[in-house]
Amino acid sequence: MKYESLKALLYQDPENFDKNYQLRFNNSLAIKTGLQIYPYDKRHQKRINQSYELFYMPNAELAVLIEDVFQNTQKVERIRLKLPKIAEEQLFATNLVNELQSTNEIEGVQSTRKELNEVMKRVINK
Repeated sequence: MKYESLKALLYQDPENFDKNYQLRFNNSLAIKTGLQIYPYDKRHQKRINQSYELFYMPNAELAVLIEDVFQNTQKVERIRLKLPKIAEEQLFATNLVNELQSTNEIEGVQSTRKELNEVMKRVINK
């Protein structure tokens, strides 16, 4: 049986969304994050005022993906351990700046990679 996302169920049967949410949320397999979200109603172009606790349901597809991530993490770690210290530090700095830049774009914060590099260097040299 294919797992249907809550998003799909919302569009198929909006009147029963809360019931479907509660059924999944209260399922003994549900993993609750403790984070609250306020969904966005695309149909009415507005944020829903009711908050929902973010959770996820483990399933076979997710288990396969988790295993893939674990195996890839081990491969990356083996390669990282072979790097010279300076290359490892540069890799860390580049990845950090890229993540900060991506986060800033999502949040609508204007910044350049150059600015982020300068801030990082100032913080490191304190």
